[in-house]
Amino acid sequence: MPEKNFLMTIILVIVLLALGFVWYKYFYSTGAAIPVPETGTNIKIDKEFITLANILEKTKIDTAFFDDSLFVNLKKSVPFPEIPENQGRINPFAPLP
Repeated sequence: MPEKNFLMTIILVIVLLALGFVWYKYFYSTGAAIPVPETGTNIKIDKEFITLANILEKTKIDTAFFDDSLFVNLKKSVPFPEIPENQGRINPFAPLP
């Protein structure tokens, strides 16, 4: 029986060390440093990224909606009614009288 307890203790210590290592890496690792290319170096950019950037450049937002009479004539809605502040008991965990 003592051998079984010793084995379980060793397994528990190994599991705790492994969990501690994973926890440390997850919360405290800064990650790999991203290399910053020097100016004048060629940077390979993905074709998909360039395509999406071109699509975004061509996108125009129509702001004429804000000048429309329907938008200009919008009114603020009625404000919410005030809720009285003395709701419930002062101490909800106190015993009932």
